[in-house]
Amino acid sequence: MASLAGTLGVDRAGAYDALKAELGQSGAAVTDLLWQTYSPWKIWFVFAAIGLMSAVGLWIFARMARRWDDLNV
Repeated sequence: MASLAGTLGVDRAGAYDALKAELGQSGAAVTDLLWQTYSPWKIWFVFAAIGLMSAVGLWIFARMARRWDDLNV
């Protein structure tokens, strides 16, 4: 797989500035475009679901562990 710089001639640090120049838009407009196109905020739903499932799993484990005599030290 080729790198961004090798394929497009733009390094990672300059990609945002190159996109602003290509589209002729301000930084805020380009950021809004990227935000609406790729919806990066949705990844937090995944993190929240994993955290919630972990908390429920730990709660269930703690309830079950109360009945185990060999863990009561």
